[in-house]
Amino acid sequence: LLYAGTDAGAFVSFDDGDHWQPLQMNLPTAWVRDLLVHGDDLIAATQGRAIWVLDDLSPLRQWNANIASQPLHLFKPADALRVHANNNKDTPLPPETPLGKNPPNGAIIDYSLGTRTRGPVTIDILDASGKVVIRHFSSDAQPEDPRAERYFDADWLQPEKMPAATPGLHRFVWNLRHARPRAASYDYSIAAVFGEDTPTSPQGAFVLPGQYTVVLKANGHEQRQPLTVKMDPRVHTSEADLQAALAFSQEVGDALDKAYVGYAQQKAVAKQLGTLSDQLGDKSANKSLHDEISALQTKLQPSQKETLDQASDFTAISGQLAALESDAESADTAPTPAQQQVLASASDRLEAAWRQWRTLQSGELAKLNADLKSVGMKRVNIPPKDKLDAGEPDPGKDLP
Repeated sequence: LLYAGTDAGAFVSFDDGDHWQPLQMNLPTAWVRDLLVHGDDLIAATQGRAIWVLDDLSPLRQWNANIASQPLHLFKPADALRVHANNNKDTPLPPETPLGKNPPNGAIIDYSLGTRTRGPVTIDILDASGKVVIRHFSSDAQPEDPRAERYFDADWLQPEKMPAATPGLHRFVWNLRHARPRAASYDYSIAAVFGEDTPTSPQGAFVLPGQYTVVLKANGHEQRQPLTVKMDPRVHTSEADLQAALAFSQEVGDALDKAYVGYAQQKAVAKQLGTLSDQLGDKSANKSLHDEISALQTKLQPSQKETLDQASDFTAISGQLAALESDAESADTAPTPAQQQVLASASDRLEAAWRQWRTLQSGELAKLNADLKSVGMKRVNIPPKDKLDAGEPDPGKDLP
């Protein structure tokens, strides 16, 4: 494998210089005065223009003529660095500010698909044992749409990218994180760069440095490649502290999910109660049912009088846990005593919220369902945990 710089740009040869082809990509026509292979990257110095970097040479180093004719080919990924992309806490730079483009943040996964590719194409990340799936991505999956309030122009957002399923060479980037925990709401980070995606927090915990396996599946074929995740060389946190940080984030994530379930179930019930109230019509003719529905709607409203540290409703608890998870994600350190104290307090209030919710289900809500049944009206359903959508309620099991 050879690289050449000329007065017309950069070129590459796969056969010891017998044949050459352009390596321009987004490099403008410029005199390439010097070339340097630095780790897994190629750096080109141009005459009076700029420094240009081709990130991750793995596909070029592994390329051969047979790959294009294969139904699929997964290139062995370069080592991935566990780096925080952007922890800026100040106002982002304006769009017109000239900026260089950083390499993709995470593990770069390159693959090739043949001309007869039929979707879906899936990519799985397995743990060191090769059995536990850390992340799953599919070309036919719907992009994630966290419920975050956008307070800025949409140009600062980029749609989530799924693995491509079209013939040819493709690049997919895994951000080295576990799946994002479910939460009642999310917030956009101020750590943003125009043209790149604005992060939505909480994002999900970083995986630990170590060995993983990438699995590519398409057209009934499967290929696997090892992936090494390395620590940011500027960070010297002990393995024990990293494990403690991951365990803490997972504990917060479990609590967040539990709060989300209660929040989404109550939201689904509240929407059904509103529909029932409209269907009943004249309040004087159905006063007892209207009174029952009104009382339930009042009890499902979040409290407005408590402070964040005292709030006992699912919405407020989820918000505090989401902020705690974002705080824990921001640094590669073991959880602090203050963070552990916040989690303990939120967990206690979460258990109390669930006790109140179960009592409401078995009491007033069960009575309302019985009264609705007696007049031939549809019962109120609670969506099961795996069928929750905070935007629209899904049909669930009938209450007793």
